[in-house]
Amino acid sequence: MTHLVPGSAEPAPSRRPADTSARSPEAVGGRLASFYQGVRQGRDVGVDTARNPRRDAQEER
Repeated sequence: MTHLVPGSAEPAPSRRPADTSARSPEAVGGRLASFYQGVRQGRDVGVDTARNPRRDAQEER
């Protein structure tokens, strides 16, 4: 904020906190489980594509 010209930027509007009571614990758990499953799948794919076939052949010798 020290680099801004006075009056050139308006303060950000205050945001209301989300209504947390609208989500059930089961829904939150389901979303988290889905998220973690995607993370695991992404890590597995990342490990498979990061392997260098030439390096693997050298390790087998």
